[in-house]
Amino acid sequence: MLTQGEIGRIAPNLGRDMLPYLLRPTPCMSEPPLCTLHELRTIYTLDDLADFHEALDLREAAGEKATRVTEREAQARSRGRR
Repeated sequence: MLTQGEIGRIAPNLGRDMLPYLLRPTPCMSEPPLCTLHELRTIYTLDDLADFHEALDLREAAGEKATRVTEREAQARSRGRR
């Protein structure tokens, strides 16, 4: 994976706003995929791509929250056993 400095030297005009899009799976490579690569290239617009990335953001945030809740519940159970 490229470092922030390498990306800045190679593509200085992208800026930090585009970096999250570059460092994550595309909607067709997510698990489960949101679309096929063919659909992404031929059917969907840039607005659709932005919507896909928002869906990926929501999926990631929900997974992180579920992990935090599970960890808190496990800690509460382990405190109750003492």
